[in-house]
Amino acid sequence: MSKNFKVNLPKIEIAIAQISQPETAILAQQLHQYPVGASGKELAEKTYGSKYWIAPVKRQVLVGLDLVIGMRAEKWLCDRIIQGLNGELDEPRYGLPFAGDNNFLFDSIEPIDSPPMARWYFPLQQGERTIERGYCRLTLWIDRADSSKTLVEVFTPSAFCLYPPNNSWIQLPKN
Repeated sequence: MSKNFKVNLPKIEIAIAQISQPETAILAQQLHQYPVGASGKELAEKTYGSKYWIAPVKRQVLVGLDLVIGMRAEKWLCDRIIQGLNGELDEPRYGLPFAGDNNFLFDSIEPIDSPPMARWYFPLQQGERTIERGYCRLTLWIDRADSSKTLVEVFTPSAFCLYPPNNSWIQLPKN
C-alpha cells in the first residue's frame, strides 16, 4: 500500500451476495477528464474558460440490484458500522455509502440477522476455467495516491444458498 495508507485499520471480512437478477440499462454521460501538463491548451482557448476535455460516453448500470453484504469483525466495529448507517455516530462524518457514481444512491440499507437465499460471490482462483454466468469484477481496495495499487478481482457467483460459503469471505484491508 502507498505511504498515504492509514495504519492500524481494523480487520473486517465481508461477503457479497445477489438476491435477484437486476436489469441492465445504458446511460449517456459526459466524461470530464483533467489533462496532465500542457496538453489540450488549444482546446481551452476555444471554450473561453469552460471545461474543455469532455467526451460523451455510454455507461452500463444495474437497475433493481438487491444485495446482501455479510460482515465478520470485532463487535465494536460491527456496531460502529450499524451506527454509521443509522446516522447515530457520536462524531461528525462526511459522505454516503458509495454506489459507484456520485449520482447513484441506495434506496435502502437495512441490517438483517439472517440472509435470504442468495448467490454469494467468491474470487475466481488463478487458472480456474469454470466461470458461472454472472461473473463480475469487484474493486477490493482503492489506493487514491497510487492507482496502480488499487485491487480489483474477478468474482463468480455460487449456487443459491442461505449462508456465505467459506471461499466468499474477503479480508480487508488486503495485505
